[in-house]
Parts: sequence; C-alpha cells; structure tokens
Amino acid sequence: MPRRPTRQRASRGQALEWHWYFVIGAALYLVLAVALPRAVHVNPYGSPVVSAALGLAGPLACAYCWLRGAQSYWQERRRRRLLAKQSSLATVQSLGWEDFERLVGEVFRQWGYRVEETGLGGADGGVDLRLRKRGELTLVQCKHWRAKSVGAPQVREMFGLMVHHQAHAIAVVTSGGFTREARAFADGKPIELIDGKRLSHLIDRIHGRAQ
Repeated sequence: MPRRPTRQRASRGQALEWHWYFVIGAALYLVLAVALPRAVHVNPYGSPVVSAALGLAGPLACAYCWLRGAQSYWQERRRRRLLAKQSSLATVQSLGWEDFERLVGEVFRQWGYRVEETGLGGADGGVDLRLRKRGELTLVQCKHWRAKSVGAPQVREMFGLMVHHQAHAIAVVTSGGFTREARAFADGKPIELIDGKRLSHLIDRIHGRAQ
C-alpha cells in the first residue's frame, strides 16, 4: 500500500488518460473520414454509399472521443483541486461522501495506482474503488464516518469480497477510526486500515508537508 508518491495517473473508470482521447479521435477521423473513403472511391467495386457512410462515421467517432477526453480532463481537474484544498483532518471530515470517495481515489492515484471508481453513481457491491499496480488488484471501501468507528463486521465483509473477486488485498478507508476488534481481525491479513488521521497524513506527504 502507499509508500511514496509517483506521477502515474489513471482516469476515473477508465485506463486512458484524457489526452489520449483527443489523439485517438483525430486518428479515427483520418482513417474513417479520409483514408478509407478514398480507398473505397478508387476501388472499381467500391460503393458510394459505403464511402459516404465512412465519411460520416469519422466525424462522429472523433466527436465522441473528444467529448470523452473533455469529460476526463474536467474530472481530473476537479479531483486535483479537491486534493489541493485538504489542509487538515477537519477539512477531510467536512466533505460529503461523494467527494470523500473522489478524494480517496485521487490520493491513491498520487501514490501510483490505476484507479477505477465503482461506487459513485451506482451499485458497488461494497467496493468503491478498484486499484491496480504491478498487476495486483486491491479493493477499497470508503467509510465516511466521522462519529462512528468502523467495526470488525465491515472489515470481514470486505475480506469476503476480496476472496470472491480474487483480489490480492483490500483497504478500508474512513474519515473516522476503527474499533480494536477491526484492527485485530486485519492483523496478519492483506488488509490495510486507513483511518482519518492516517489519511490526512498521507495527504500531507503528497503536499510535501510531512515525511
């Protein structure tokens, strides 16, 4: 789990960084709207209908990719601004649950993980984030509990999901704390428990405020 920050990034719910969508969109336009229609046109057996369809498909494919790229860019910008605003445990605890999940995802991105956010906007089955690094899968559950400690039952549930999804490890992240029973259950298992104080410390290290 987190050791030192890197510059590796991943976009929300996808493997591509935002700028690659613009590159792919331009490439699709050149292939579908320029190269293939010309090839069909010069072919004596080519169909004008096929050529026209390809010419229309090119701009549509390009527009779709560029829209995805723009969406990914603004999501990345939002996550970075959210991370930059965190100056203490109090600011972390003041977030809503959606921004808390986004923040946790961005923290792991800064530590070199590819992150897929599964919890936002849909049924997650108890898994809010999927992390990948060096071919290993880690499942993360975010608990935005300020006045309540995460207990052993919640950690056991995540451990069961780890076995079910054949993941290598799990992490439970909370803005509050963990009970003694939860920590005892996690001891010796591939389970990372990150409470609010430790999360705040990780953010400080990303910002260069702590060692």
